[in-house]
Amino acid sequence: LHILMFITSFGEQNITYRSCSNLRSHLSQPYVAPKHTAGDFQTHGITVEQVPSSVRKQLLNDLKAGGFVNPGERLEQIIESGKTVPVPIQATTNTTLYKLVSTKGKHTTPHPQTEYWITRNQLNLIKANPSLTNEILGLPPQSHANTFNVFEIQPKPNSKPTIYQSQVATVTTPNSIGVGNATQTIVPNRNLWTTPKSINIQIKVK
Repeated sequence: LHILMFITSFGEQNITYRSCSNLRSHLSQPYVAPKHTAGDFQTHGITVEQVPSSVRKQLLNDLKAGGFVNPGERLEQIIESGKTVPVPIQATTNTTLYKLVSTKGKHTTPHPQTEYWITRNQLNLIKANPSLTNEILGLPPQSHANTFNVFEIQPKPNSKPTIYQSQVATVTTPNSIGVGNATQTIVPNRNLWTTPKSINIQIKVK
């Protein structure tokens, strides 16, 4: 069984320092990988019930404002993609988020409703470890790519969007384990953000 482990410096928010402390404590103990029990790809995240109702309600309302057809279903997917409770954070005019898009995928730019983004810290992590890009992003095998273009977004003027950060959950296939320790940033309402712009950075995995 192939195990992939990657460790990151976390984002700038206060919550990330607690996460770092928890990570050091966690790594002092032998790692016990979750068992793969279903399908070709399995995410070992938290459940909806583990998230405070106030956070669920806030995220659901943001997803509705973002125009998602099935906001409740998307809420569940977002929560289960992380192994920590999503932390609401108000973006500022200085906030810049990034998206990696496969050069061989269906879309050559970020999908208008894609909610998964990364911070500059996470982009720097990927640039320093390009061979682990797919694992850091927590991508299922069918979405793996060898080359990615990087795009950025910022809040629109006079808007105060809420983003949510959680730690990427461990993912497994029948033959591999990706140990999630990167931070994912959720953007539930893209209406409050600028159009994605290429920053002329290309990540080559191989």
